[in-house]
Amino acid sequence: MKRIKYGIVIAALSVLLVGCGESEPVKVGSVMDFTGDLGEFGGPMNDAVLLAAEHFNAAGGVLGGRDIEVVSEDGATSDVTAVDAARKLVNVDGVSALIGPLASGITLAVANAVTIPNQVPEISPSATSPALTVLEDDDFIFRTAPSDAFQGVVLANLASGLGYQSAGVLFVNNPYGQGLADQFTASFEALGGQVTAVSHESGQPSYASELARATANGPDVLVAISYPVSAGVYIREAIDSGAADTFLFVDGSKSEELITAVGAASLEGMYGTAPGAVESAATAQFTSDYAAAHGDSTLPFIRESYDAMVIFGLAIEAADSDDPIAVRDAMRAVAGPPGVEVGPGEAEIKRALELLRDGQEINYQGASGPVDLDENGDVTGAMEIWKIAGGQLVTERVISQ
Repeated sequence: MKRIKYGIVIAALSVLLVGCGESEPVKVGSVMDFTGDLGEFGGPMNDAVLLAAEHFNAAGGVLGGRDIEVVSEDGATSDVTAVDAARKLVNVDGVSALIGPLASGITLAVANAVTIPNQVPEISPSATSPALTVLEDDDFIFRTAPSDAFQGVVLANLASGLGYQSAGVLFVNNPYGQGLADQFTASFEALGGQVTAVSHESGQPSYASELARATANGPDVLVAISYPVSAGVYIREAIDSGAADTFLFVDGSKSEELITAVGAASLEGMYGTAPGAVESAATAQFTSDYAAAHGDSTLPFIRESYDAMVIFGLAIEAADSDDPIAVRDAMRAVAGPPGVEVGPGEAEIKRALELLRDGQEINYQGASGPVDLDENGDVTGAMEIWKIAGGQLVTERVISQ
């Protein structure tokens, strides 16, 4: 009798444990920069990730009703901090996938130290360095923002179109800054322009030496290929010293805080480039949803962050598993043709999940536009030309790749 009772107890416990496992949330990690040179961007981007998870959960969840839980960590715009955060998410929290980090160099560090060796898929919404395209990653590293191989060309065309014949460039000394500076230089020189490019480190109290070298030949424009805090320091120094008063900006320096730090009047009419989105029903839906939850924002990479979470969520459902390798293997099937086109928003995500459960193929059209992942994990995307007008960041036009 004791054996029977023990057997019943063990069987009951087994059922209970299995039941608990089936109802536990599916965990997705998010390494965003809430502090450091990119601290302005991390909060709004993470809000977009959380919004996507909320849309899945409101639509009934994945894998038979399991919620998606986003576990967020601060990467602090530091490769050491971000790697530690990613290790914690993978090894302690047991996430099925990872979103982030922001910077290309830090994304490469996390990929090589954590996600590739542990076989966990990773999508950066904002790592734009061409170095990611050629990374030996065993197909675990993806991104939802287009490569700077595209942005550099658009930036050079913008500079030439504005009549600039010479440019000084200050670029952050990491794969993002180097890659974008190299592409801009090659493209601008091909158009007949002259470039003096100087690298800098983040976090310096002054950039007077680097600024003097970049502007030694009296360039028509100073191009800020940096992050907001650093760029704010040397733009202010350039204005105060008379070294430069005409600037071009990029995605990393598309910053409301930079405008405040330098002064809107000093930057009125200046232009920049950044990944953008061609307006569509999908982009309009996301803009409305995000504004309702968090207010309007003109900062970059918010749409791309939402799309990263949606791709993972749909891949989890398509794979019928939260196993990281299975999730990786299903990503392209939900974010490219063929298939029924679905978009962002709670209603569309619910429709996408129902289609997958009915055995149909889907093609997610993202908040940032189509997110077809190629063999390198890259997307094509679009690039916006933006302008500082009345102290605001205003999109002038969008160029498709």
